[in-house]
Amino acid sequence: MSHPLAGSMKPNQTPFKSIVLGTESLEGANEFRDLELIEESIEAYYKFMKNRPLPRWSEKSTEDFRIIDLSLMESVMSNPIMNRR
Repeated sequence: MSHPLAGSMKPNQTPFKSIVLGTESLEGANEFRDLELIEESIEAYYKFMKNRPLPRWSEKSTEDFRIIDLSLMESVMSNPIMNRR
């Protein structure tokens, strides 16, 4: 699983946040670590949204956020550790 908060984008700064999920854990990985990451990320989302909700972005800004999200996912997928078998 890619880290839900990768890219240093706070949940109240972007309307998009993709993650990559897999069917296998890496060797030696704590099997509950992915679940902990998801739970901690949800808590961070609520914390940031409570203090400063997501702005209403223009269509151009929204498209820019889509491109940033895609770029982050391309980086994750090009990482050799994500393509191990």
